[in-house]
Amino acid sequence: MARAFVSGSSQYLEVASALLTGPPLTFAAWALPNSSNANAILSIANNGSTQNYLAIYCAGGNLTARANDGGAATGATKSFSNSVWSHFAGTFASSTSRTAYVNGVAGSAESTSSTPGSLNRTAIGRITASTPTLFFDGNIAEAAIWNIALSQADLTALAAAVSPLLVRPDALVAYWPLLGLYSPEIDIRAHNDATVTGATVAGHPRMFWNVGRNACATAGHRRGEGRCFSVSEGVRRRRSRPGGQDRDGPERAREVICRQSAGSGLSV
Repeated sequence: MARAFVSGSSQYLEVASALLTGPPLTFAAWALPNSSNANAILSIANNGSTQNYLAIYCAGGNLTARANDGGAATGATKSFSNSVWSHFAGTFASSTSRTAYVNGVAGSAESTSSTPGSLNRTAIGRITASTPTLFFDGNIAEAAIWNIALSQADLTALAAAVSPLLVRPDALVAYWPLLGLYSPEIDIRAHNDATVTGATVAGHPRMFWNVGRNACATAGHRRGEGRCFSVSEGVRRRRSRPGGQDRDGPERAREVICRQSAGSGLSV
């Protein structure tokens, strides 16, 4: 499952802190924008200002990776297609280096100096400025943030549907699969769970969760009882077992997903 957002309807997910306060960092997510102006996918902002934020957003048929401190920086851009799942990412290497990527392909880079200040909110589906803005129109899944500017090879892997858990896990700050099963949505990397406001459940893009011997290579499936089943189905099965021996809620979902990464030797 993913999360669906309707532009202008105040639907968003949020963590009440800034998970990072400046570069280097990378935003990345799968998204299905409903229009060429689908708005914000991921952001870290100052909720007391209209100007200070780091974000990736869709505007005018381009993904924009922008650092806004109220100055001249307008953002790096890369064109995208509407109404299809694509992988969107923005790398922020420094206060003078930003690049936008769609499906692993780099667009223009921007070198204008920009240093947003007093960042204190992390959001999916909007920018939490003093007047929240750029509410997303479409579906978002597999949102993640790293504390480095990912390489071209890293972004190519993510665009090939490799899970963020398998791409520079040493630098992965937060990862929200956006399964749509719980509110808040779980961050299985560092427990920065995101409060859900209005966003509904939608279909999830196909993903490679694990390459270990206990998992198949498709969309979060693992081998069990003679066939593959999805992460969400596995959670429901365990919740429904007689005797109530399994935990319920986000912690159980987190455990199921983390177990899938164990075959790859990751520490999550």
